[in-house]
Amino acid sequence: MLFDQRARTLHDFGPSPHNFISFNPQGRLIALAGFGNLAGKIEIFDRRTLTKVSTIEAPNTSYCEWCPDGRFLLTATLSPRLRVENGIKIWHCTGHLVHVQLTDELYQTGWRPTPIDNVPQFGQNLPPAPPPSESVQVLAAVQKPTTMYNHPTHYFPDGNLAICCRATDGTPTYFRIHQRYLSSYSSVISDMISMPRPTGQEDTYDDAPLVEFPRDPTDMSKFLSFFYEPLCVIFDLPHLIIVAHPVSAN
Repeated sequence: MLFDQRARTLHDFGPSPHNFISFNPQGRLIALAGFGNLAGKIEIFDRRTLTKVSTIEAPNTSYCEWCPDGRFLLTATLSPRLRVENGIKIWHCTGHLVHVQLTDELYQTGWRPTPIDNVPQFGQNLPPAPPPSESVQVLAAVQKPTTMYNHPTHYFPDGNLAICCRATDGTPTYFRIHQRYLSSYSSVISDMISMPRPTGQEDTYDDAPLVEFPRDPTDMSKFLSFFYEPLCVIFDLPHLIIVAHPVSAN
C-alpha cells in the first residue's frame, strides 16, 4: 500500500508476492518485485496515475537498483547467492531489455553515483526505450524457448526427490528436497509422490526421481520454507491442512 506523510492510504496495490519496493530517484516510478524465494517478477507503476506501466520477468535476481536518471533498472545475479547465470541486465522503465552482460562470477555491481541535478529531467510522459544492444539479440538467439530453473533456496544437492512446479506461462521451476520430510507429514503428498507417472513422462531430474506437482512455484517455495526454516506454522491449502515443524536438512 502507498501512504502519505500522515499515514493515510493513497493506494492499495492489492495482494501480490512482493518483497522489494523502490522509488526511482525522481520519485516518479515505483518498482514492486519479488526476489529470493519468489519468481523475480517486477511491476513498475507510475506514481502520478498509480497505473502499472510495465512488467519485467527477471528470475534469479539478487540485486536491483534504479539508474540515477530514473529511466533504467539494473538487475543482477550475484555470487555467492547464486553461482549460475551471473551477470547484469539493464531494463528500460517501459519493460524493454536493453543490455545484457554475463560473466562466470559476479560479486558486486552498481551504477556510478551521479547527482540528480546532473541528469536530464524526467518529463511529463514516459521516455521511449532506446534500441537494444547487440548483447540482447545474442542472448535471444541462444536462449532456449523454455528455461529450466533450479530454485535458489530449496534445491539441495543431497536431496533425493525432485519436484517440478510450473508458472502460468509453463516455465518450470525445479526443487530438490528430502522425501522423508514431506512423506512423513502428509499422507496426501506421500500418495502423490508414489503415484505412477504417465508413460513417456520424464521421471528423473539431475539423477533424482521427479514428480510434477500442480502448484505455482511461489506457493511451493512458501510451503517448503515451513519445513526447512526454524518455524512451526500451519499451512492451509485447499482440502489440505499441514502442520509443519522445523527440521534439519542433514
